[in-house]
Amino acid sequence: MKMTNGCEMLCAGIDYRSDTPTVCYQMARMKEPEFLPLDFAGKDSRGACFRKILSALKRFGRKEDIQAVIVLPDMSEESIGQYMKDACEAGFDGGQLQVISEGESVVHFVMHQTNDIWQQQVWLLEFGAEEIKAVSMKVNRRTTPMLVQVEEP
Repeated sequence: MKMTNGCEMLCAGIDYRSDTPTVCYQMARMKEPEFLPLDFAGKDSRGACFRKILSALKRFGRKEDIQAVIVLPDMSEESIGQYMKDACEAGFDGGQLQVISEGESVVHFVMHQTNDIWQQQVWLLEFGAEEIKAVSMKVNRRTTPMLVQVEEP
């Protein structure tokens, strides 16, 4: 984490793979990200959800110090543009936002663990009510830069 203008950077992860987002946040003094419990009942648009998220994050720091990553299931140009537009209309600045795919979020998560974990093939299992989703990740350390492969069987 870096400091900005003498203030602490606040990083947020907004997982939009379901109808309502799941939000986590982390500041430099925290060892692990924490879940941000938000109730989106009555919020019928993404813009309303983004406004609620931004309002909740401002309790922990200044708006200017917030950096957010949005995880999307659909990485089409149109989908990314619509989410960015909704977030910016809700009060986020475009420079505060980054959009990544599910696979890229797995890579970020695993690569920020101790290297004894990602030196082997890693499986991430997500248990849903009706299905189990599996994603595997392998790191080829023999290449420079290292090559990371993410696959869904």
